[in-house]
Amino acid sequence: MRCVKYQVKQAKDLKKDESQVYDLLWKNNMNPKTVYEWLLLEDVPPHLKAQLVQSKISMETARHQYVQWKRMSNTRAGKEIMEEMQNTIRRLRWKSQEGLPTQY
Repeated sequence: MRCVKYQVKQAKDLKKDESQVYDLLWKNNMNPKTVYEWLLLEDVPPHLKAQLVQSKISMETARHQYVQWKRMSNTRAGKEIMEEMQNTIRRLRWKSQEGLPTQY
């Protein structure tokens, strides 16, 4: 974040380690803002990450959807919905495996 602030002239100077990171990013043709945005999205759920990688959604859209998802999953109703979805998926997997022959 400090590298981004330095880039847009909101920070006057960088510490030694921040300066090294900033130089390393530019030497490798990486924009500090883009790298910072990707790091912020490191925690996103797999379905959002897949859409990002496939360029189906933008970083901004992913951030908004992640915040909404996190809010929903932190509420009591959201947790109940998530648990019910997980149970449903488990049942579907179990039923899809019932017809498979078992080998011992």
